[in-house]
Amino acid sequence: MRSTILKALAAATVLLFVAPPVHAQVFRDWTDRGFAQINLSNQLTSADLNDSWSLTAYDEQGNVETHQRIKGGRGFDVGGGVRVWRHLGVGLGVSRFSDSSSAAIVARIPHPLIFDRPRTATGSADTKHSETGVHLQATWLLPLSKLPFTARTTDRILIGAFVGPSFFKVTQTFVNAIGFSEVGAPFTSANLGGVTTRSQGKWATGVNVGLDISYRVTESVGAGLLLRYAGASADLNAGSGRTQSIDAGGFQIGVGARLRIKNNWRIW
Repeated sequence: MRSTILKALAAATVLLFVAPPVHAQVFRDWTDRGFAQINLSNQLTSADLNDSWSLTAYDEQGNVETHQRIKGGRGFDVGGGVRVWRHLGVGLGVSRFSDSSSAAIVARIPHPLIFDRPRTATGSADTKHSETGVHLQATWLLPLSKLPFTARTTDRILIGAFVGPSFFKVTQTFVNAIGFSEVGAPFTSANLGGVTTRSQGKWATGVNVGLDISYRVTESVGAGLLLRYAGASADLNAGSGRTQSIDAGGFQIGVGARLRIKNNWRIW
């Protein structure tokens, strides 16, 4: 599915960039100074995060495993840019997404008296995941009516194809250590206790590509639909020398307001 969507976005981007030579007159259509937008967005991509490490007790080695799911969900996105040449603009977007979940913990704790007889203890811990994305974009903007096979009555619909680098600040909570207590006689089971977590953050570099489709309600104000793939991968320190690779971003859909900044506006 990811490959199909990326191919569709790439094809639409190519179409927008190659269409102007066929319709040379469109170069006169975008004369605004710049543009701005704000969106409520939804990140569609989810990911599983699994971790494990060794636990030593009673001169024997056990282990701890954790599992958590980073779910997609709602976020927000703001951005803007300026026209630099004909239908080409450069801009900057900032997105924010966060998710709170529970990490499932399964520990195999050695027996204090019998070798190779671990007890299984389970528990959970609250964790958080957040992503702040900064997206640099080169945007080619055209009225829909200027593309092949479209009607002239679609002048109010604008399509912008964009591409550029993305920079993500990824922050993740990891289960760092556990404690346990003995239960029963003779030590038939063990309970988890004293679970500690740590939060780690890191910047990662990736790419963004997509389309922004807007409808002009007036000459300056409209509404729009954002379709974007933006992704990066960050290697975070999970503790005790462990490194976890976390994918940030994914496919995002947003809806919101659009503002075209006219040449006669004094914005600075």
